[in-house]
Amino acid sequence: MRSSATTLSATLEGTLGPRWGYALRASSLITGGGTTSQNGTTFEGGLGYRISTKELLGLDWSITSITGFRAQSDAAASLTYSYRLFTGVSLNATYRFRDVRNSDGTTSSGAYRFGGFDLVLGFDF
Repeated sequence: MRSSATTLSATLEGTLGPRWGYALRASSLITGGGTTSQNGTTFEGGLGYRISTKELLGLDWSITSITGFRAQSDAAASLTYSYRLFTGVSLNATYRFRDVRNSDGTTSSGAYRFGGFDLVLGFDF
């Protein structure tokens, strides 16, 4: 049995003035061979706004589509408020949402929907 895989990716990052930052990414995985091959495409991005020298507000999102064996679609988003307590230490409050759906009618497991709030003490080394 012979198989192959090709990946492609692109990223665009930058700033919009002194307070705004953005990132856009796209990637694709194309496989061939075998009965369990999958192809995947992902688009994701982020937008950040610096409220002050200690505060940051961020929005991140991603959309993924997997075709082939056990096909699924996946959409996720998060909104984060970060407050820097000390140099290298921040308190992050995040609301996350994720929705995974099966596109393959023969599969009933693996799909779910999630929404939740996280409070995290983060360390930057």
